[in-house]
Amino acid sequence: LGTAIEIGFASRSKVAGGNLDWRLLPSFSTRRGFPLRTRGVFKNDFMEASWDAFALQDQAEDIHSLRRFVNRDNDLRWRARLDNRFFLTDDWQLDVDFALTSDALVDPEFFRTDWVAEDNALSEIYLRKNTDNTHFSIQTTYRLDDSGFTPLGGYGSRGDPIPQQLDLLPRLRFERFATSVTDFAAGPLGGSDGLSQVNWSWGLDVGRFQLRDLDIEAPSGF
Repeated sequence: LGTAIEIGFASRSKVAGGNLDWRLLPSFSTRRGFPLRTRGVFKNDFMEASWDAFALQDQAEDIHSLRRFVNRDNDLRWRARLDNRFFLTDDWQLDVDFALTSDALVDPEFFRTDWVAEDNALSEIYLRKNTDNTHFSIQTTYRLDDSGFTPLGGYGSRGDPIPQQLDLLPRLRFERFATSVTDFAAGPLGGSDGLSQVNWSWGLDVGRFQLRDLDIEAPSGF
């Protein structure tokens, strides 16, 4: 960023029967221009949310080494992480998360620490129900923007095939936790009463995956 100055504004508001904590972080960079970032956390009885957005009309070239493998097609850079959890009932929860970027270089260029540390941020829908004895879920993971993620085989070198990504479309899972069926005499191998339990559990896991090329802007000769 060159020399950068950042200022912050923060507030808490009552919205939709809950609390919204937000921060606005405008800054000035001698090299890149005027980055703007905002963060928000919202919580009420029905949902919890964490939102993080970044925007910049970039005035300089990227410096990260991945610039050799991936092009960006314009100077408007942006990033959004929108995580939302809805409490539908006491047992049912729904997660709707969006991880979006304007191009594949935003994360390594401006959020390098997060980019290195995080398990690839996902855009997904995850519906689940938990009871004392069972777990049921439907989960769909899809790259809404095809960028901001590390491909399965990395970015490779010039002339290599376009990198690929694996999407989950969707996955259904049911699990019945272990329950006791019967007891049998096990002698010294049993418990204090000499008995051991036979437990029964079962589950079902069905999913569809899609392997596809990443639709990224690549330098000539990629």
